[in-house]
Amino acid sequence: MAQVKSPTKEDRQRLSQQIHQWNTDHYDIFELSQPNELLEFHGVVRFFFQGGGANVSTKCIRVSSTATTREVIDVLIEKFRPDMRMLTQSRYALYEVHVNGEERRLLPEEKPLFVQLNWGKDVREGRFLLKNEDEPTIRQGQEIERAPQGFKRNLSKREKKELKKKREKEKKDEKTGVAEKLYHDLPENSFTRSISNPEAVMRRRRQQKLEKKMEQMRAEEGRSDATTLISILGGTLKIYGESVRPDVPYKTLLLSTGDTCKMVVKEALEKYSLPNEDPEIYCLFQVEYHGGTVGEERLLEDTECPLAIVMQHPKNKGHIIFQLRRKPTNMKKKQKRAVSHDDLRSHSNREPNVMIPTDRLPYLQELNSRGMTYQTYLFYGRGKRHHLPLNVTEIGSERSLSNSNQYLQLVSNDIQPRHCVVAHTEGIVTVTPTSRDAETYVENQRIFETTMLKHGMIVQFGKHHVYRFYDPRFDEVDVNSRAVQFKLASTYALYMAMRHLLSQKFQRPQRTTEFVKKISKLVQRSIQDQHNDPTALAFWMANASEILHFFKMDHDTSHYSPEAHEMLAEAVQMAFHHLVRCLQGDLQKVMTAFLNPSDSVEDEGDVITTLSAAMTLLRRCRVNAALTIQLFSQLFHFINMWLFNMIVSEPQLQMCTAKWGNRLKRRLGRIEAWAEKQGLELAADCHLCRIIQAAHLLQAPKMTADDITNISSTCFKLNSVQLRCLLSQYIPEPNEPPISPNFIKKLVEIAESMADLSTKSEGRDVMLEEDQDLHLPFLLPEDGYSCDNIRGIPNGLQEFIKPLSNSGICHMIPNNNSSGSWTVYMGEPRSLSSTPPKSQGMPSPGAQVPGQNLPREPEVQTVSFKKVDRSMGLSIVAAVGENQRERGIYVKSVVPNGAAALDGRLQTGDQLLEVDGRSLVGVSQDTAALLMRETGDRVTLKVAKQGAIYHGLATFLSQASPTLGRGKVLKQYMIMVESLDSHLMYP
Repeated sequence: MAQVKSPTKEDRQRLSQQIHQWNTDHYDIFELSQPNELLEFHGVVRFFFQGGGANVSTKCIRVSSTATTREVIDVLIEKFRPDMRMLTQSRYALYEVHVNGEERRLLPEEKPLFVQLNWGKDVREGRFLLKNEDEPTIRQGQEIERAPQGFKRNLSKREKKELKKKREKEKKDEKTGVAEKLYHDLPENSFTRSISNPEAVMRRRRQQKLEKKMEQMRAEEGRSDATTLISILGGTLKIYGESVRPDVPYKTLLLSTGDTCKMVVKEALEKYSLPNEDPEIYCLFQVEYHGGTVGEERLLEDTECPLAIVMQHPKNKGHIIFQLRRKPTNMKKKQKRAVSHDDLRSHSNREPNVMIPTDRLPYLQELNSRGMTYQTYLFYGRGKRHHLPLNVTEIGSERSLSNSNQYLQLVSNDIQPRHCVVAHTEGIVTVTPTSRDAETYVENQRIFETTMLKHGMIVQFGKHHVYRFYDPRFDEVDVNSRAVQFKLASTYALYMAMRHLLSQKFQRPQRTTEFVKKISKLVQRSIQDQHNDPTALAFWMANASEILHFFKMDHDTSHYSPEAHEMLAEAVQMAFHHLVRCLQGDLQKVMTAFLNPSDSVEDEGDVITTLSAAMTLLRRCRVNAALTIQLFSQLFHFINMWLFNMIVSEPQLQMCTAKWGNRLKRRLGRIEAWAEKQGLELAADCHLCRIIQAAHLLQAPKMTADDITNISSTCFKLNSVQLRCLLSQYIPEPNEPPISPNFIKKLVEIAESMADLSTKSEGRDVMLEEDQDLHLPFLLPEDGYSCDNIRGIPNGLQEFIKPLSNSGICHMIPNNNSSGSWTVYMGEPRSLSSTPPKSQGMPSPGAQVPGQNLPREPEVQTVSFKKVDRSMGLSIVAAVGENQRERGIYVKSVVPNGAAALDGRLQTGDQLLEVDGRSLVGVSQDTAALLMRETGDRVTLKVAKQGAIYHGLATFLSQASPTLGRGKVLKQYMIMVESLDSHLMYP
């Protein structure tokens, strides 16, 4: 009898780690126990049962690791249908199924708990399905075909054709595996899956796949043959598949230049979650773009290599993309003309330089030469560039001894007439000394045989001729924003480089203009290339705005290349919008926490964590405070829009109850508290206003006339359509009487005369759902930049420049006699040439300024008039002006034919100090609205005539997109956030 080997300590430790990883990724209910000395453990497993019909049932059962499939099936039969054992002798089997359609019938002696544990090892989700193999399995919506009764009539040709199609479809459905049937009838959701954090598991799965790909490439790199070395050059490539999945525009694949179209198509289908599709019916199209227009497109052969095509595509011919499509049935493949894997081999009949433009060739960059002084080297930045075309480039002191057209002549006593040769064979560059006397160094090590050059290596010929080897495929490396300690180091390094250019008289205008243009193009391209990376977007948004500020405010550079300034401004706006989209995507993943009906857990903590992470990112990147406020205005609006639209458009959730009103108000209150701690209370108050008022409406009493008054005064943001929807869907509590139709009618009438009228006066339609976009103008800050506060060399700047200095690209020399200010070359900001448009009823802000034909203080008047239809006919806004410590309430506009317009004494820009003797100074906009609603049929106002002009708010109130002046950016951005989305009508 064979002796069973006892488990070792290493076996137990390995199993414990695997169980720990499973418990980390899955819900607590599916937690596995730690193994004992015999490696036995237990845990809960969910099983599914699908009988002869389409109904699917599920049960969770505690299973031991020693339990076999046969034992588990016996228990499941008892659990799912106790009568099955007694009444039938059916055959049952246990299947392991996965979402991609894979299925496997478990053997009788297999251990299901170990099978489930291995899912965690492979980072995948699965299910166990108990199936009666004596009964057919049908999908939801299908009907079991019954035997026809009575006589059978002859079918027409059309009916026969339809019957044939039906039977072909049924035959196809019969081939569908049990896995697809189960996932079709019972899709994945938070109930049916066991993984607790699918996003984290997907990240681990992608990481494993990436590591596997990199290991494969490293394994190939270990081979010595040049052919393999060519094929392992890799990179990422976007495959566009709108025709396959319109909701997913593209997928990014990690490829090598040796990966063929056939391999790429298969991997792209897996990325698009279509692993069961036949790759043979799909293909790749190469599409060229020229200046934004679509050029030629062609069908790629299966043996062509997309990444190799991209690497050798001339830049002057536009850029190319690859589209995944179904193979056309009536289209012949075009003649092959691009680069395939076979083309990467050396061919004797190939001419040098074919298909490779100069800017894609590797080259040697001269770092120092005996004839170049250090000052000259600093001025020119780099020496001469020597490109290395295909085939052999000879290096020596006597050109006449060479028959090659490719020759680099170096004049020096230590350079041999035929010193060495540099061979370029399709991306592989080697250097070989011709004799042992030919001094040749690579990375400060003398070489005597053929040596392959890699990007960035230092090559030296003789004692004086030093070069750096550059491969254009690696030349332009993205800035790793995560590794930079001082996030604005790029800005300050570029500004110093520009000041250095300005210190030279030689071709100063041309060189400075080219420098500014190149910086603008590179920044814009970096943002475009990293449009899905929030960290990179925040980094470049901060740096682009700071660079633009330096270029515009420096009096020596402000007149150079205004087109480049426009490009940088567009880059800031582009980064802003991409970052908003990314952060809204992060928010959308956690917004479902607001829908949790449980009150025991603060589920909105995930939302606060996401907002805090965004704030930390912006602060770490030192993003301008004004941009931060605008960005969070967008995020608060997204929360407001998502929650409000969920309530009104998803009645099956039954959220229109008093309990949900209290629940939402409490959860939103925590968001407001967080915003107040961050200094964003005005943005939160403004852009969360509608969902907060909807929550208040749900939990407020809704019976008496006083309730109508209270609701209309506190829920003034809700229009008539929204009010009608919320009240019509309202579900009363058990002891709460239903809302009367008359109550709803009166509230709707008030909303029509106030909120609807205000919305229409602004040219907007009265809609039920909130607009997905917040229509606020993007404003580029003109103040609040880092250079106003930084003195001396910032911490981290020298560390940032050190690698560049070591590479010979630049040198930083501190000026110990300077004042330490970065604004010494900055003049006063230039005035804008454009005059803001005038607002009806308000003087031009440029025409009247305090001190120019105006008294020192505004005239205070008392105005009394009677309301029309219970409305004053005023649109107000809260704002804080210059030299004001407290917030003021200003007239934004006077509604035509309203009570104020008929009285004729109020104008846009008037400050409202009191209403019926109650002060409006220092109160919020909501409080002011409440006080104004509580007035009677006749209202008395104390007004500071044209107070907006005296407090520097004339421009703000008279134009749709206010331009901010220096010295008041934060305060005026707060004003913009609060006001532009809050022009309301108050009775």
